[in-house]
Amino acid sequence: TGETTMTDRDLSITPLLVVLYLAGLAVAMAAIPGCGPSALRSHATTALVAMHAERVADDLYLAHLDASLGECEGDSVCMDRVNEEHAPAEAALTITRTAILVYASAIEVANAADGGGDVISALVALALELVQRWQEVVAALARVGVEVPSLPTGGGS
Repeated sequence: TGETTMTDRDLSITPLLVVLYLAGLAVAMAAIPGCGPSALRSHATTALVAMHAERVADDLYLAHLDASLGECEGDSVCMDRVNEEHAPAEAALTITRTAILVYASAIEVANAADGGGDVISALVALALELVQRWQEVVAALARVGVEVPSLPTGGGS
């Protein structure tokens, strides 16, 4: 019929491969030296590959979650249990996505600096994004019982 379906074996093996791939990608990102045009292109390519890998991991997670929720057959206690069991994976994906997006934004700042662009505006945009993304990380971790401090909201004494 031309339809692609995921088997239980796909759902158990593929996430491991994605995690291993992302770990290798993190090592590769750390190994790219410098910040000239060539290095910035390498960083940009790495960020694009990381974004794609994260999307694949997200799709696999959602397929597994849907399959697990489907087994509950509408039982709300079962569905709550499944959602609770999947919360750590959801938090990990949120944090991974956040790290990749901030990495991509930092590359944009470096590109602005390298190309004579408006670095101050790019830095302010990055700082605002960091504040927003940090709140997403705090919320994701709170859902799995991990407390991390929120950023100060200003208005000192």
